[in-house]
Amino acid sequence: MKKILFVTHNSGKLVEIKNFLEPLGFSVENINLELTEIQASQEEVARAKALEARKTIAGDLVVEDTGFYIDAYNGFPGVLAAPVITQIKPHGLLNLMNGVTNRKAHFKSIATYLPANSTEPLLFAGECSGEIGIVETAFRPHLPYDAFFIPDGETKTLGEMSIEEKNKYSHRVKAFEKLASYLKNEGKK
Repeated sequence: MKKILFVTHNSGKLVEIKNFLEPLGFSVENINLELTEIQASQEEVARAKALEARKTIAGDLVVEDTGFYIDAYNGFPGVLAAPVITQIKPHGLLNLMNGVTNRKAHFKSIATYLPANSTEPLLFAGECSGEIGIVETAFRPHLPYDAFFIPDGETKTLGEMSIEEKNKYSHRVKAFEKLASYLKNEGKK
């Protein structure tokens, strides 16, 4: 069983990743560490987080970064998803969407793997497209965008779905599927 040191202080992300990876034969151990969010592209943010975590953790490690991009606002909040939603809350973001006809948006997640013997992080991206609902629905602690985001082809928000249902669409799961495939094949070399 391959052990993954998942560096996050977000318990919602931890639950999702454990739920996805452990049935695949991975052991997920949480390292509760808050990492700096630089202002850069999402790929640069993901790399910087992994390299910052390396200063504390010697072994193989994984960090994850999620951005939320709203078409009508030219991709805002993007990499600033966490601080923006912390400030304005889900209902504040819904207020920004009042009168906006283009409600399309997408999540982008980057799972970043930094092997113990490397200084170059490997990035695995996943996306989920959909739209912003009209009202805030079920709320998941630490995953506030789930309260109003409806994936393409669905009628429910991510917050109304069980974790198993959400994982069918999840940007995070798509990124971690790529990482899991890489890790499984890495052991066969």
